[in-house]
Amino acid sequence: MTIQLNQRQIDILQRAVDEGRFESVEDALENAVLAFQAMAPSNDELDWAVPDVDEARKSVAKGKVVSGDAFQTELRAMAARLRQ
Repeated sequence: MTIQLNQRQIDILQRAVDEGRFESVEDALENAVLAFQAMAPSNDELDWAVPDVDEARKSVAKGKVVSGDAFQTELRAMAARLRQ
């Protein structure tokens, strides 16, 4: 695969090399790709959340929601009880 970088991207990578952070532009780009991969979890990594999200959607559909203000009030009260 051939990828065309724009001038801004080339400058960023070259600056990282010039600063001694990487040995080559290719090395800098490889590290950028690995960093991107680490930041963007695959769907498999979030599978554990699917049942909770589904349950939350069902609750919202049934109207079982509280306002943000009500939630914050409840949260503050719970925190106050825990501090006692």
